[in-house]
Amino acid sequence: MKKIAIVALLSTLVATPALADNTGKMYIAGDLGSASYSNVSPFPNPGVIRIAFGSHFSPNLAAEIGYSKFGDSTLTGPGGSATISASAFQIAAIGSFPLNPQFDLIGKLGLSHNSSKGGGLAAGITTS
Repeated sequence: MKKIAIVALLSTLVATPALADNTGKMYIAGDLGSASYSNVSPFPNPGVIRIAFGSHFSPNLAAEIGYSKFGDSTLTGPGGSATISASAFQIAAIGSFPLNPQFDLIGKLGLSHNSSKGGGLAAGITTS
């Protein structure tokens, strides 16, 4: 019985029917979420929005560029307030391997350039 189950499982992975070819097609992706500043814990967790643009070079390979913007996170106290803001620019290669008509195995490898700014006013002293 185990041999039949193994053969059935392998056949679903190997016998992939003709799938739609996305070569030359472009796409836009978006994400909404939240972030946490674990190393500066008193700051509230900001929202994050990401927009990305990608293009398929072959049925199994695509490239993507994206930009993420983190909302400002402000901490206010009796002596003043401080704000942290961050953003990121990403570039990635995406590979996909169709397992069956409903599922693809997807991998993403890329680079990101992250930047953040912080500043505040505490008892009349400005920092940035």
